[in-house]
Amino acid sequence: MTADCPASTDCATAACTDGTCSTSAVAKGTTCDDDGGEVCDGKGACTKEHCTDGTRDADESDIDCGGAACSPCENERSCNGDDDGASYLCGEPSGGSGGSGGSGGGTSTICKPCALSGDCVEARWCDATSKSCVPDRMVGEACGSPSECPGDYCTNGVCCDGACNLGCSTCAAAKGASKDGTCTFAVVKNAPDPDTCDDTHGNCGGGSCACNAMGLCAETLSAAQIGSGDAHTCAILTGGKVKCWGLNNHGQLGQGDAQDRGDDPGEMGNSLTSINLGTGAVPEAIAAGANHTCVLLAGGKVKCWGFNNVGQLALADKTNRGDNPDEMGDALPFARLGAVTVTQLVLGDSHGCVRTSDGRLKCWGNNDQGQVGQNAFGNYGVITSHLDDNMEFVNLGGSPNVLDVATGRKHTCVLLAGGKVKCWGLNSDGQLGLGDTMNRGSGGLDLNHPLVDLGTNAQPSNLHAGLASTCAQLSGDTLKCWGGNASGQLGLGDTMNRGDQPGQLGNALPTIDAGAGIATVSQGDTHVCVITTDGLRVRCWGANASGQLGQGDTMNRGGMPGQMGSKLTALAFGTD
Repeated sequence: MTADCPASTDCATAACTDGTCSTSAVAKGTTCDDDGGEVCDGKGACTKEHCTDGTRDADESDIDCGGAACSPCENERSCNGDDDGASYLCGEPSGGSGGSGGSGGGTSTICKPCALSGDCVEARWCDATSKSCVPDRMVGEACGSPSECPGDYCTNGVCCDGACNLGCSTCAAAKGASKDGTCTFAVVKNAPDPDTCDDTHGNCGGGSCACNAMGLCAETLSAAQIGSGDAHTCAILTGGKVKCWGLNNHGQLGQGDAQDRGDDPGEMGNSLTSINLGTGAVPEAIAAGANHTCVLLAGGKVKCWGFNNVGQLALADKTNRGDNPDEMGDALPFARLGAVTVTQLVLGDSHGCVRTSDGRLKCWGNNDQGQVGQNAFGNYGVITSHLDDNMEFVNLGGSPNVLDVATGRKHTCVLLAGGKVKCWGLNSDGQLGLGDTMNRGSGGLDLNHPLVDLGTNAQPSNLHAGLASTCAQLSGDTLKCWGGNASGQLGLGDTMNRGDQPGQLGNALPTIDAGAGIATVSQGDTHVCVITTDGLRVRCWGANASGQLGQGDTMNRGGMPGQMGSKLTALAFGTD
């Protein structure tokens, strides 16, 4: 080394190569003064160790309080660092006052390099290039991720002024030249094939999502109960809404018109208006007749609408409801059933029955086959003398305790305490289970009305009824059915009716072999579906002209040997 070359220092190493002097800086932070706690600055100079006194001094640069590329603590504000390095905020200068944030007050400036936007305080995001917490972009500015925008609203590359959800709404700035970031609605996508939309902001509550009428991504409604008539269906949905679709020739959909719903594109989903049941009305159960609908409301009251040609709405007239404006909501009267609290509601073709809180039964509507069980052949519920407290309870003998009630098209059955079953009304196919085809009930019932014999020690728990057949769910997850069997709906491997001849019920009536125990039953006009106990599988039998058995064909099941039991295929619903 020649005398012309500088000497090495604690922070710079000198060298002389071929008569040329050179120096190289020692790593930043290397101790260079044993007395004053100074460190190398990485540029060859020995300087005071920065921020050790909690204050940015005049000789400290913007990068000194926390490292290169961090936001500075300006105006001699202190850099308050937690021991775990979780939060480094610029506080007040030593002896200063005012401001907020940090230990001892100050601003919300971060004075430590960030890795994620979560490292930054509110209204700032982490710039991955500089590893700095920088202020949020303005509404209308381009963005690359939600964290860059106020409220995390980044849509189509633009910071928006609200929750513009992809698939439902968009930013005006993304469509035009204004760049104002205004959230404007795009075309709303409706069922039956709604697009899945962005649920970044948790509007769906963990459920499936679709675009609602406001252009927002919202949770799709799901059904809690359904009821099906001849050609219309109604459902109670989550949140207590009721929607109906299908045939509407008599106002059975409750929309104030006679226009069908669900037979053309764009009529379902958000376009299908929920029914106005009136102020404070909370539906608990719903049922559908052939062309009318009734709902059981919280508090035990009933409302009905649709066809009313035989008094099936229980309103002392034959005027339809729901097919003209201003007939629903508070304008729709409660069914005039008297001072009772209803706990169960069922509908037949054109008659209805309710079980009351004291275990008794009232029925009204068409009584042409005795299905109402009153001495009023024809209609019961059209005139005032048949309504309100004048509506008589069905005479079931003694002090009945009705546990369940089921209605077919023109017959009615009840399950009484002690496992007793009584049926009345039309009996063309033996659906009353009394060993003949004689109708019962047109003159009212009496104490001597016969019981259905289900066999020794049979313990029925629920009843179900179809067009002209009846089923009783028994203990041990078993099922017995009787009545019409032209399509094999009794599930006995033949098409012979049961219950229209003596000796066909009781122990002679077999239980149905569905391949597993039967947990739940749903009976259509001429077919039956059950949920079995082997993994909650669905199995169906009976008529299949429209594919209602879900087997990919139109062949009936249950009317021939070898079609039930292990041969009864469970329905396939797929994985999606």
